[in-house]
Amino acid sequence: MRVNRRQNSALATGRTSTRQSDVRLTCSMPRLILCALILIAALASGAVAASSELRVRSMHAGAYPNLVRAVLAFQGGRLSPGSVFASDPRPFLDGSAAVRVNGARGSTRFIHVDETSIRLDQRGDRVLVRWDAKPRRFKYFGYLFSKDRTRLVLNLWRSAPPTSPSSFGAGRCLAIRRWVVAGGTVTAEGTESGLFEHMFLVRVRDRRGTVLATRGIAARNGRWHTRVAFRVDASQPGTLEAVDTSEGDGSVVCLAEVKVRLHP
Repeated sequence: MRVNRRQNSALATGRTSTRQSDVRLTCSMPRLILCALILIAALASGAVAASSELRVRSMHAGAYPNLVRAVLAFQGGRLSPGSVFASDPRPFLDGSAAVRVNGARGSTRFIHVDETSIRLDQRGDRVLVRWDAKPRRFKYFGYLFSKDRTRLVLNLWRSAPPTSPSSFGAGRCLAIRRWVVAGGTVTAEGTESGLFEHMFLVRVRDRRGTVLATRGIAARNGRWHTRVAFRVDASQPGTLEAVDTSEGDGSVVCLAEVKVRLHP
């Protein structure tokens, strides 16, 4: 076998030659990484730009027998479920509730309805909506999206007994079908559909909305039945409710409530 001088010199010195194509391949690796980083940054900036186009077009509110509702209409995009978070979902003790919409913009707005103040503000890259009312006036906060995800509906439920049976949630997630109040005990039954692990709470409230008793329920085959004991000093109207709240932010996922007559 013949070995040319260049190969022989390399072998003698312990060094091997590197071809030009190898050098190009070695040098191109950092360039590939750099291009990938630039592409990722471009996609991220595009996503931020797209989300920043979502703006509040309008906000209006109204009072209803069992709740106060505000509706936010958006333009420039659609709401995503993960962008909305109830930062203060429990209004009963202090009268306040709040929800934020990440990746949206909107100018300051203020509405006063039924002794309740609703204020919208821009906070960095998000919109914050805050409710303020008298303590114990409202008991729950919840929200839902319109089908086209261009409107956000915000609900604040009154603590007082409902004027008529009412329900909230996807489909027929909870319903109270029958109930009997006797001797300081409420016996109730109903249906459930689609709730996480089919679990929820049944509560009895007095005329001012104070919780008198709570019972955890696990429905079976879409049906539930329970007995809840309570205590009152005088006969009065009250509320029997079945409710499920979000594991993520504590807002109401499903609610069914009826007015009952409570006796000592």
